[in-house]
Amino acid sequence: MKKITLLILLLTILPMVGIAQITQTYTFDTDTEDWENGSGATVTQDAASYFTAAGSLKLTGAVNKVAKNTTVAVDGMGDYTITYKIRGTAGDRIRTQFKVSGTTTELGDTVLSGGLTGGDGNTNWEEISYTFSLSTAETEIEFQLKIKTADATYYFDDIVITKLDCVGYAVATATVGGGTNVISTPLPCYPEGTEVEFTATPTTHWEFDSWSGDLTGNTNPGSFTVGTADATVTANFVTESGFDYEFLFDTTGDAEGWIPANAAEDVAAGILTFTPNADKFAKLILENFPVPSASYQYLQVTLQNNSTGDNELRVIVNVTENLFVTTVPGSAMTMHEFDLSTLGNWTGDVNDITLRVADAATGQSTGTGDFLIDSIVFSNVSLGISEIDSTSFSMYPNPATDILHINMSETIATIAVFDITGKQVLKVTDITNNQIDISKLNNGIYLVKVEDNNSNYSTQKLVITE
Repeated sequence: MKKITLLILLLTILPMVGIAQITQTYTFDTDTEDWENGSGATVTQDAASYFTAAGSLKLTGAVNKVAKNTTVAVDGMGDYTITYKIRGTAGDRIRTQFKVSGTTTELGDTVLSGGLTGGDGNTNWEEISYTFSLSTAETEIEFQLKIKTADATYYFDDIVITKLDCVGYAVATATVGGGTNVISTPLPCYPEGTEVEFTATPTTHWEFDSWSGDLTGNTNPGSFTVGTADATVTANFVTESGFDYEFLFDTTGDAEGWIPANAAEDVAAGILTFTPNADKFAKLILENFPVPSASYQYLQVTLQNNSTGDNELRVIVNVTENLFVTTVPGSAMTMHEFDLSTLGNWTGDVNDITLRVADAATGQSTGTGDFLIDSIVFSNVSLGISEIDSTSFSMYPNPATDILHINMSETIATIAVFDITGKQVLKVTDITNNQIDISKLNNGIYLVKVEDNNSNYSTQKLVITE
């Protein structure tokens, strides 16, 4: 029998309407019914082993390998049960779990003991059942049955996933922009007249603006009284007022909206460490974070390339258009500048910006070392970077208060200081003892650009404190 979907609808209109119940049943009478093996496992239909009608799902493989179904239909928020028959060797262990939006929830482990007689005559069948809840409006989830005993063989039959009846109305959350929208007491449904509280929390460089949907205004936390229908409350976030599109990674663990793909990231001590996977398109993506192209023409990325094989840094805008520069493997901290205005799709609010590192010969990363990213800055002022290693000059102290000392192997011609908007706030050409007075500058983060007599430039970040 193939997978069965049942919708049980209430035909009587009650003062408090029960949510429709949805049931998924898998009997494996003729095939695996959309269940498949994860890497390292084997999943087949077995006609000889069964609890009811002929057929079951057979799973073998190494410990922690799974049988999975990635398209189990569900009916949004609510309480559900999963029940199934299983046959194995007494003492073997199986784990039941499901995955939603990349997050796995373990329902529990069961040590098999048998005790039920199946239609195949075996007496070591048994039933496993769990109850679980979904707090978001999902239509499909992934279920997994995970091997927890080495060299075990499992047979599954009559897997049934059912949404439980709920009296009341569903209340869903949504967001626009960067942030979270959390119900203080999440439930599958709420009786009419229940007051539900929502808390909006912005992520870095965003701020809460307003509620929309079934709640209006901008009081945070906000409260909504359940009526006679399902409801959705949306938290709207806007980019932080005064944010200058400088990502400086000053907070440990906060990548400020940049998401790795085919790579890992870690933020500590003002550095985002980007670790590419070998033979992959290793990316750092800023998605759904609108950058106003009219205000920012240049992208300046300051990084240290610790790889031995990756020699290209590429910026990709809205997937389709890109620019690239050469980044020397093993080089010190260096600023790379891109003129984004040369791209045809650098227009309006740009919502998809990707940085990609690679071996230029293959377009993929060699995975031979980290990239230490000091800052990613959108600016309306070009710093004229000639990509000279920042070790060609050093400065101290940093943070500084009044006097900044500069050491450079070449003769210094000019020292310029820029604020985080790209505005030049100080320029010194008459330099005495390789030091400059910064005492009149306000506390904050600046870029110091040093030019030698050969018109080469190098730039470093400076913090000014009291």
